[in-house]
Amino acid sequence: MASERNVKGYILVLAVTVCSVSAFRLDQELDLLNRTNLGYAALHGMTLESVDAVTADGWVLQLHRVRNMKTFKKSLSAPVLLSHGCACSSVDFMVNPRNESLAFMLADRGYDVWAINYRANKFSDKMIKGGRATKPNATDFYRATWQYMAEYDFPAALDKVLQVTGQKKVYLIGQSMGATTLFAALSENKKYDDKILLYAALVPVIRFGNDTAESLKASFSLAPTIPSLAGPETFESLFGRQLFDLSIPGVEALKEFIQSTVCSKVPEFCELMSSLMEALMGGNANPHINQTREALYNIHNPAGVTAMNLYQFARQFGKSVWEKMDYDEVAQTGKTNMQEYGKTKPPRYNFSDVTVPVQYYFTKNDKYFGVATAQSLIKDLGIKDSDYKMIDGNGLEHHDTVWGWDARCYVYDHLLDRLDALESSRSLIRKVFRQRMSRSAKSLPFEDGCPTKPKSRA
Repeated sequence: MASERNVKGYILVLAVTVCSVSAFRLDQELDLLNRTNLGYAALHGMTLESVDAVTADGWVLQLHRVRNMKTFKKSLSAPVLLSHGCACSSVDFMVNPRNESLAFMLADRGYDVWAINYRANKFSDKMIKGGRATKPNATDFYRATWQYMAEYDFPAALDKVLQVTGQKKVYLIGQSMGATTLFAALSENKKYDDKILLYAALVPVIRFGNDTAESLKASFSLAPTIPSLAGPETFESLFGRQLFDLSIPGVEALKEFIQSTVCSKVPEFCELMSSLMEALMGGNANPHINQTREALYNIHNPAGVTAMNLYQFARQFGKSVWEKMDYDEVAQTGKTNMQEYGKTKPPRYNFSDVTVPVQYYFTKNDKYFGVATAQSLIKDLGIKDSDYKMIDGNGLEHHDTVWGWDARCYVYDHLLDRLDALESSRSLIRKVFRQRMSRSAKSLPFEDGCPTKPKSRA
């Protein structure tokens, strides 16, 4: 792995002028997204650069840097780090048309966009051991959960962003598990607090409740029984690996795994995984998903996930305070709590220890937690009225906040205005730049297309 790639990455710039969302055909998008994310981004008028960041425990993370070189200005384009959801990837932030994808919208507004790919997804599936690139083993996959993404992946990614850009401040945006990871990281690691201007938490999964979907609650209840049902070999074949064949489209890989022999050995686990994946991938039969783009969504989704990650989420159900992996429950890993933490009980997270500015976005129609649970979070974390939105959005769901064609109407437009206001307050030159970027974005030949926006607060 050449150092040149780590510093410069692979840059592809195509002479493509996009005049409207209909300036190219869907089959062009499908072809490019199947072959190269770089070409797909260029089709939408963007430059995409792939930059590697190596974690302290050896995982090689592929970061995708997205810029509109017509609006990018090195000294004034503030970096924004995007943190994806469970079984997802950086691609989710750019899989919709240019005026509906968060990464592209940010780049059109002159931001320097960086999207992380967490350990064990299809873009971050290698490690460095003994100075050489290699595939992860079972022990490595046991540590491929949001807990370790928070401890190792987030710092490595943020350090790389700050190093490459030369900027001293950054914005964070986390969606679903991406928000979980950032809460876990920022509640314990205070190294970056003075570098984070704002953290936007989109449908943050940091608490389940009685209003969690019944199918998920039923599946979560199976989680404690799974380790006792799997012998050492079966446990390793399920938990010590990346669950899907990442060489084929995500939805086909999911179907293949569900039908596999190893899955059938522990049907309880397959039931848990199926319910989680159904919730994670969402149902495309809703008014917020552009049905014509379903094939695009399925190319990279699911983008990779480990059983340990799903298991750790499931084990948080019923807990008012979330905690790290209880290794004494999964003896097949060869680890114990004493070895991992120096104590017999796993440490607990205190999400109220997050002290950076946070803007929260909740949806009323969320499978993972409903309005009552969101309101309990608002109360327990002391969230001010000005720092959260409770979105109805015609039944906007959890995954619609990243895939929905109208997510910008209910989430992104508000978030971009918040970022622009913060940037404008930093200095006069940044204020002038923000005003110019706002005019530039408004001049793009895209229809608004948003329905009348309902009130956000219940």
